[in-house]
Amino acid sequence: MDDTPETKPKRTHLVGGALFVAVLVGFVYFMVWAPPTGTAKKTFAQSFTCPDERVELRQRTDIKGSMFSSHSPPSDEVKADPARYAIWQQKQTEIDRDADSGGNYGVFFFDVRGCGHQVLYQCSNKPRCSEVKYPAAVSSAW
Repeated sequence: MDDTPETKPKRTHLVGGALFVAVLVGFVYFMVWAPPTGTAKKTFAQSFTCPDERVELRQRTDIKGSMFSSHSPPSDEVKADPARYAIWQQKQTEIDRDADSGGNYGVFFFDVRGCGHQVLYQCSNKPRCSEVKYPAAVSSAW
């Protein structure tokens, strides 16, 4: 490509457009899929009146949203019909998959401790965190 005045503006627009797309992708990632560690830390600090520098957290990638869901068993009528039972099983799989992904917001779990307290938070990128009990057979990361 030559550097005549006719071609310079086209390259500038291409570079500017590519930069805009890169920034937009980074923003969407940060807002939707980046773990909300700051929200978890802030929620804990406010809940327990604990200075930020005394709050520790660890992301728990081993904990999934589906570990908290309890499915009602299918009725005897549904269990007796293989086609209906297959539909029921598929629906349960979709419910678990949605619980694990957090829908449109992502779901993350954090062990957080400080100032003599320790909790497990389930957080999303809305941003919001709420305390949850450890699922069966899962213990603290500390």
